[in-house]
Amino acid sequence: MGKQKTYDVDLLVLGAGSGGLAAAKRAAALGAQVAIVEADRVGGTCVIRGCVPKKLMVLAAGLGKQRELAVDFGWPAATGAFNWSKLCQVRNQIVANLEVAHQRHLRDAGVRLLCAQGHFVDPHTVALRPVHGGRPGTQGAAADLPAQIHARHILIATGSTPVMPTLPGAELALQSQHFFALSQLPRRAILVGGGYVAVEFAGILAALGCQTTLVVRRTLLRPFDADLVDSL
Repeated sequence: MGKQKTYDVDLLVLGAGSGGLAAAKRAAALGAQVAIVEADRVGGTCVIRGCVPKKLMVLAAGLGKQRELAVDFGWPAATGAFNWSKLCQVRNQIVANLEVAHQRHLRDAGVRLLCAQGHFVDPHTVALRPVHGGRPGTQGAAADLPAQIHARHILIATGSTPVMPTLPGAELALQSQHFFALSQLPRRAILVGGGYVAVEFAGILAALGCQTTLVVRRTLLRPFDADLVDSL
C-alpha cells in the first residue's frame, strides 16, 4: 500500500484579486486550510488599478461642475486652480487603506498570504519566488518564504494582462492602469477605443480641463442600451 500524500494546505489560490480573495475566505470559513499567492498588490484590478480609483476620480471630476452650480444657489465662489497632485494623493491613500483592509480580512479568516510569483511544478505543487522584498502583512521575504507549497487543490485566479497592439509607435502609448500613475494632468490626450473604460477616462480628463479626443472605430459602448448610447 503506497504512502499517503501530505499537503501543506487544502486550497492554494493564485491571485489576490476579487475572485481569489472571495474564494480563499469562503473556503477558510468552511474549514479548509488556505494559502493565497500574489506577486503584486492585494486587491487586484478593481481595488488597485480599476473600479475604485476610477470612481474616486469620477467623483472629483463631478465636484468641479457642482462647485460651479453652487454659486448660483448662494454659495461663495471657490478660488484656486484644480490640484491634480492632491487628488492623486487622496486617491492613492484610499486605495492603500483598502489594500491593508484586505490583508487584515485574510488574516482574520486564517488565510496565509504569500507575496511571491508562483510557478507550477506539478498538479499539486507550486514553486514560489519572492517579489518586491515582501509586503507588510505577507510572507514574502526570501528568509521566510517556502521554496514550494503543496496543495490538495489549486485555484488559478490571476486575471489577465493588457496586450499592446503591434503597431508603429504603440510603445509610446499608455495602458489603462498607467492612467493612475500620471504625475500631472495632461494638457491634451487621445484615447483609443469606445468601451466603458475609454469613455469614463475621457469624461474624467475632459471635466478636469484636459483637451480630450476619443477615437472610436464604429460606435460608443456597443453592448449598451442604444438610446443611452445615442444620447452620450
